Amino acid sequence: MPYWDYKDSTQRKLPLIFRSPADSTNPLYEVNRRSSINAGTRWLSSADVDDSGAFRQNSFASTGSPYGFGGYPYASPKHFGSRDGELEWSPHNNVHSTIGGYMGDLNRSARDPIFWLHHANIDRLWNQWLSLGHRNPITTDYRGSYWLDQKFTFFDEQRVAVTESVAEFMATRGAEYRYDTETAAPTAMTAARSSGVNGPDTDLATTLLAQTKQPVRLGARPISVPIPPETSLRAPAGAGGRLFVRVVNMRAKSPPGSNFDFYLNLPQGTKADPDQELFFVGRLSFFGRSAAERTHSMHADIRGERLFDITGLAERQTAAGVWRDSPTVTIVPAFPEDVDPAAEPSIESVAIIRR
Repeated sequence: MPYWDYKDSTQRKLPLIFRSPADSTNPLYEVNRRSSINAGTRWLSSADVDDSGAFRQNSFASTGSPYGFGGYPYASPKHFGSRDGELEWSPHNNVHSTIGGYMGDLNRSARDPIFWLHHANIDRLWNQWLSLGHRNPITTDYRGSYWLDQKFTFFDEQRVAVTESVAEFMATRGAEYRYDTETAAPTAMTAARSSGVNGPDTDLATTLLAQTKQPVRLGARPISVPIPPETSLRAPAGAGGRLFVRVVNMRAKSPPGSNFDFYLNLPQGTKADPDQELFFVGRLSFFGRSAAERTHSMHADIRGERLFDITGLAERQTAAGVWRDSPTVTIVPAFPEDVDPAAEPSIESVAIIRR
């Protein structure tokens, strides 16, 4: 299967065949992308392709945030879900938004040929997660039967409609295609699927440590926002549980044109750098979160929640003496020159929680 292995730092640029020649003679070229991506002057960053949050998940589906590797166990497919799995948040959503143009719009992204190689890589990462001993949902899991019995219709190479259930697809998947990175993965997958481990997680007790009091409006310029403490944040390391920055309810009128980077306790005058491990929290994509993308869904649930695990970050800041009892979050657009002010991107609240 062809895929775009952007985790490899030498392959972060849009593959040359998709951008040259930049004209109608090239069926893989799409003018509706971020111009700098098409020109090869910008490329995916380490923040765009970070899959550590996904591979930290032990279950495919979870009823509590973070919603596992694959997402909340809905009873039926949702084009406009609000409880995404960690793999969907990153790298999936981040890559969509960074490529921009059609790829940055949930309803039009499949018009760009790079969509195929991006999603093939997401599938490959799913396969790698399974090879580590995790498993897909089984019938006895919470709503596992809904997932396995759900049917989808595709068209084969002869343009003939083929309908298969998820269970049927998973049963033949290994025989129909494979990736060059597969080694002992099929054996590991078989063992994991038959085991009783790694089922859906349940909600964990949450302690609210700090939370903003007003909605945060984002734009082309960085913004620093205090997160007033609800309780003492001193000595976060070793207190039990894990620490998260929680971002709630991302809204925009239309795709805003940029991802947004979150930094915690970034000192004034310090350059915002996603590769700087002492302050960088994570990258937030608005992919699929705008009202324009949800026009055809009468009751679309735009509300969403994104958790960034900052347990290690808090430990590093504590050791460096920069952790604050009254923290501040700084939000920086990844592509300030491309932010569309008419989109009016905003978030309802930012909090620090322990779980």
